[in-house]
Amino acid sequence: MTCHCVLLNAFSTEEFRPDIGALWENWVIAEVAKRNALLGSPADLFFWRTRAQSEVDLVVKQASRLRAFEIKWSPRRVSGRAFHDADGVDVESIQSNNPFAVDIL
Repeated sequence: MTCHCVLLNAFSTEEFRPDIGALWENWVIAEVAKRNALLGSPADLFFWRTRAQSEVDLVVKQASRLRAFEIKWSPRRVSGRAFHDADGVDVESIQSNNPFAVDIL
């Protein structure tokens, strides 16, 4: 079983918080879900993970279009090879330096 530690009284906005990546990912997904709800829920939102632990943070299915996103606090290259091989869709990157550069919905 995996144990997740909770940082109590850790209200710092410092980018060196040990949980900044998870907070960032949670915020981005929450904002996408809110926008989707405000638009009348035109898209289905998912995450994707294989048994080998390859993952994609956000998969958006709208009509017949499928898009995949990795959400990263630190700028780094996103592979997404496993998802591309499985579904034929490139994985796009959402990063903290420009979170609104990607039009998701």
